[in-house]
Amino acid sequence: MRGYEVFFPVDGAATYNEDFHRATLLNLCHGFAEMVLVDELIKACD
Repeated sequence: MRGYEVFFPVDGAATYNEDFHRATLLNLCHGFAEMVLVDELIKACD
């Protein structure tokens, strides 16, 4: 929101159940963070 690029590891986080997890991902992907996989983050850091 303030010019930061935020990457959220979809397969590196969890919630109480799958419905909550999906709802969290939907909320975050609406302008707050880009959904990525942990492997993608690791490759980007190399």
